[in-house]
Amino acid sequence: MNLRSRLFREGEGNDTVEINPINLIDVLFVIIIFLVLTNTMSQDTSVEVKKPSAASASQVKDKTLKLAITREGTVHIFDKQVDLNVLAEILKRESERQPGLNVVIVADDASLTGSLIKVIDKCNLAGVKNVSVAALNEN
Repeated sequence: MNLRSRLFREGEGNDTVEINPINLIDVLFVIIIFLVLTNTMSQDTSVEVKKPSAASASQVKDKTLKLAITREGTVHIFDKQVDLNVLAEILKRESERQPGLNVVIVADDASLTGSLIKVIDKCNLAGVKNVSVAALNEN
């Protein structure tokens, strides 16, 4: 039995081909799930922060370690909330592993300056020389 005879059974009066929409819906769901997952993984940090804007803001290299400071003053690295003492240990380990490590601090616009200063201080004490603060470009 060839393909034509399987699709169109002779003598049955059924000359139409039906496409099963269930399979198409399954494919669409897979595509939607893929887009949602890739969109959430492309965020800067694991927490949502509102970056302040600056006229002198510029792009940084992709090979940087990103820290986040939330509005409440909590510090996040590698998708985890950490204490400042734990942060110092992580930064020291990473700076030994990657000499010339770049650290970008993504601080919420409403976060306290004291939290930012403490994080920058921990970066300096851990031996990290290149520390930047993320901002949105006003242009």
